[in-house]
Amino acid sequence: PPPDPEVEKLCATHAAFLKDMARLQVADLMKPLREVAHKDASMAYHLWVLVFPIVWATLQKEEQEALAKPMIHLLSKDYHQKQQWQRPNVVQALLEGISLSQPQPKIPAELIRFLGKTYSAWHIAIPLLESHVLSRLFLKDSRCFHALADLYRHLAEEDMLVGLWRADEHIQKWLPQNLYPKMQNERILRHVA
Repeated sequence: PPPDPEVEKLCATHAAFLKDMARLQVADLMKPLREVAHKDASMAYHLWVLVFPIVWATLQKEEQEALAKPMIHLLSKDYHQKQQWQRPNVVQALLEGISLSQPQPKIPAELIRFLGKTYSAWHIAIPLLESHVLSRLFLKDSRCFHALADLYRHLAEEDMLVGLWRADEHIQKWLPQNLYPKMQNERILRHVA
């Protein structure tokens, strides 16, 4: 039987569409996305959080290691403080993109703690540090435990702090000597004793 003329017309239309799409380049997509991101901070935030982990996963290990250093440098810059009170802000977007990446870039725990406190990124910094502690990303590095314990203390997360203290011997050695004098909280002392 001869082909249906409507099917032929549909196939021809689709073939023309595919031919047009084959000529598109990444720049054709990036220009409108860039314009939208400049006009809407929330959109820029969500684009970064969506795109960064995808791009990060495509990089070779050497490329990831090379990119981690400039990212640490970028996160350390003072000029982000201009946005300290804005929501969302650049630091929150960068940290959330990092937190969703696999494998996660190795950002110093002290920097994550500082950014979490300074830029109201507690909700990103704590899970990021928790994932480092749980996955042993910072094996034999008690700085991660210290940073996480400090964030818990500042948020008065006593239960989480006690759980962290009991979870790992690194923190058990450090916590009684250094954190208890600062806490002056008898309730936690009763739970641990």
